[in-house]
Amino acid sequence: MKFIRTLILVCAINLLASCATHAPKKTEWIEEALLHDGRIIHVTRAIKTGLDIALIRLPETKSAPQYYTIEANNPNTGETISWEDDDSEILPILIDFDGAAAYLVVYVSDFDNTKKKYGCVFPPYVFLRHEQGSKWARINQEDVPTFIKSANLSFSLIGYDRTTIPNLAIMREDERERILIVPEKKRAGYQTVAKIKNNNLARERSGYLFQIDIPRSISDLKTKKRLVSERHKFMPDRCKQFDDMSSYPGRLEGGRSTGSKP
Repeated sequence: MKFIRTLILVCAINLLASCATHAPKKTEWIEEALLHDGRIIHVTRAIKTGLDIALIRLPETKSAPQYYTIEANNPNTGETISWEDDDSEILPILIDFDGAAAYLVVYVSDFDNTKKKYGCVFPPYVFLRHEQGSKWARINQEDVPTFIKSANLSFSLIGYDRTTIPNLAIMREDERERILIVPEKKRAGYQTVAKIKNNNLARERSGYLFQIDIPRSISDLKTKKRLVSERHKFMPDRCKQFDDMSSYPGRLEGGRSTGSKP
């Protein structure tokens, strides 16, 4: 019995050590976001990566994002806008502003995991709005401003370098001026507008349903052959039964606002 108790204790210690080794890690970096009116703002982004419970998930998921957050100042009001979602299948790809209102577009990468929150989403893009002093809320297509057109945040984050500080000597003068506003200790992983665009173009060519020009309907998808894979070929028909978003309790939930700061 003593041997068994000792063995159990040793296993428990090893399990706790493994959990500590693979504890989730939060990484932050700053991206430039090109707004519809030509202004460029700084957006602080963060992801949490790692295992929430060691030995439960497969080894290849150790560096996969567990949640995303963004924070930016509304250039029209100075209000600090925050958004986060603990669903790793929901990725923010656009932020923009109209007066005091903020707009966010998120890409839903897995219908089955997110249908309770957003219903059937196809094309897999959800539009959110944040009014000053309120929470994020999902909005219908007809309420989305026409200037919400193109992704201005990085789509692909896995395997992308968030540790290197950009070389100021090879940056354009306007890029250099913008990064110099950022404290030096926060420049690691800094993403310029040009770099985000190039990376998104690469992902558009390889990423399944992601495209920079955000589609409002199936007809807006650049490549209709994307509809014929085993995973999505029946999606348009499946979505017809979910036209009424009111049947979903999460229809007005667009992630969590962590508070507005004047």
